[in-house]
Amino acid sequence: MKKMKRLFALALAAALALSLVACGKGGKEKVVIPGTYDTVGPFPGESYELNENGSYIYGEEKGTYTVDEESGCITFQPKDTKTTHTLTTCGAYYHTDTALDKDVEYGLAPDFDENGRCEQTFETTIGETPVTLELHGDGSFILSSSKEAYESASHLLDETVYEGSYSLEDTVLSLDWGDATFPFLFADQAIYPVVYGKRTEQTSAKIDAIKTAVLHAEEEAAQNRWWTPADKVRATEITNALTGTWERPDSSFDSKYQLSFTAPDTVSVYKAPFGRVVVDVTGTFTVLKGAIMLDYKAPFLNGSGFYYKRDMIPYTYTDGVLTLYQEKDPLNDEEIFDPAADLVALDPEPYYVKVSE
Repeated sequence: MKKMKRLFALALAAALALSLVACGKGGKEKVVIPGTYDTVGPFPGESYELNENGSYIYGEEKGTYTVDEESGCITFQPKDTKTTHTLTTCGAYYHTDTALDKDVEYGLAPDFDENGRCEQTFETTIGETPVTLELHGDGSFILSSSKEAYESASHLLDETVYEGSYSLEDTVLSLDWGDATFPFLFADQAIYPVVYGKRTEQTSAKIDAIKTAVLHAEEEAAQNRWWTPADKVRATEITNALTGTWERPDSSFDSKYQLSFTAPDTVSVYKAPFGRVVVDVTGTFTVLKGAIMLDYKAPFLNGSGFYYKRDMIPYTYTDGVLTLYQEKDPLNDEEIFDPAADLVALDPEPYYVKVSE
């Protein structure tokens, strides 16, 4: 299996090499630049569409590009800003300027021995995604990336972890994970994790296979997180059971805590402790795997304005019976930061009861 994956990586590199130039070697040979360039690693990103007339499209970004005759590097000039960015050629690939160039323990550059082994850990940020790469002396690696699951819930992190073996051949640091191989690049005493390759008839199927493997890894990781949105069928069932008005059992004329849900995603939040109305607003709700997420604007107690509020209400749904438990604050309740946390076990008594449809 390892031999097959190594042949896979070499075949992809050989095919891509037909259209790219070597890293830092002053590419004199004629290359065909226009075309589509895709990420070929575990970090999804927009493709570059390079046109014959010197224009390009990168997601919603458009502009012009130039190619350095000596290095073959491509520099992009967006039409709406003066800030340029570059894809640097390296062997059969291109890489961005995001680098793993200092280890966590000492701040040292990557150091591989004569067998291509390394015992260092590196961290960086790709876009807004923290990334950690552990390289072990036995040839194994652990690669993890995480991002905020929701805005204003910074402690809820969607993390994907890859584990496997690695090898270094020339400038290509191959990370073998399952049936996929992710090519990182090692050049100028730095490891470059965001790698692009040109899409051709020879490479298209291989690039798509890598993208599919990454997508499946992210989907599998999402299955174990309580804050992952419920699938459409389950979300519809729970929304139907949720629709109506719910109150805390201790609600009374003087103190009332009430939630009113309306399909498909509207919620009214009413809180009046000791006869004083502190919240009476309308917001939205989302059915997650382990909780109902409420989003609304709550007023400051001094009446100076509103602030953004998010509550997570744990629930169980068994034999068509929906039970709601005490809400949790994703900013402050540390016990819910674990993606596999059993939220119901934290406060096991039902907190809201349904009083009307």
